[in-house]
Amino acid sequence: MASSEETGDRLQSALGDRYRVERKIGSGGMSSVYKAIDEENQQAVAVKVLPPGLDDATNFRLRFEREYALLTGKTPAQVRGRGPN
Repeated sequence: MASSEETGDRLQSALGDRYRVERKIGSGGMSSVYKAIDEENQQAVAVKVLPPGLDDATNFRLRFEREYALLTGKTPAQVRGRGPN
């Protein structure tokens, strides 16, 4: 099992230079949530990450996209701010 530091390093690598991961702020059965700073506007953002294996599970990905759409007011078809996949 990867350490929290290793997971944070992998997340930072996946996000590139746009976001600076500060810390993990929570986790549950479906995901972990990290506080990050958007380097373009210095705004705090939440980065929600599905656990390995669930990111390819269609039902979890759709649930994740619906949640994002509810929080942002976008339709699932407009959701494109995902990780490298």
